[in-house]
Amino acid sequence: MERNIYQKIIASVLGTRPIAFNPDLAKALGSAKAGLLLSQLLFWWDKGNDKNWIYKTIKEIKSETALSRAEQDTAIKICKKFNLLKVVRKGIPAKRHFWLDIPKIVELLEATLSENDNQVCRHDANLSAESAQSNSETTAENTNRDSLSTRGVKANKKIETDTKNRKYENKNTL
Repeated sequence: MERNIYQKIIASVLGTRPIAFNPDLAKALGSAKAGLLLSQLLFWWDKGNDKNWIYKTIKEIKSETALSRAEQDTAIKICKKFNLLKVVRKGIPAKRHFWLDIPKIVELLEATLSENDNQVCRHDANLSAESAQSNSETTAENTNRDSLSTRGVKANKKIETDTKNRKYENKNTL
């Protein structure tokens, strides 16, 4: 019974104000917070009166992303470092107007996705090499074990033969 109550509460919270977050942006920027901010700005891009600019107050961004003012400032600095956006303050109260360089964002994402593909290929190649090495090691171990087993069988047969010969010799000498 309690589980249903929890599920209803969780469903109502998750359904209220979800935002789109692209982890590839976070990876490309080296910051989850910068990725979160840029994901949110991309959501608003092309939706306002001026299609090239997005304006948001610190309070609005905090309400949408839960990023504090300091976290927003840091995220903006990271995005500026990559030349992905420009920020201009306009109006009363001052709202930050963001201009996104969409071609550079696309270029960054393509480079990141291409790098990820290369890492996957390298990872797959490493797995193949490790598998081949593991197979070689296993084959060598099996060969050594078989060789030791064969030697052990031969040694046991030799001991048995020597023992029989001694018994035979002892009988003949008596």
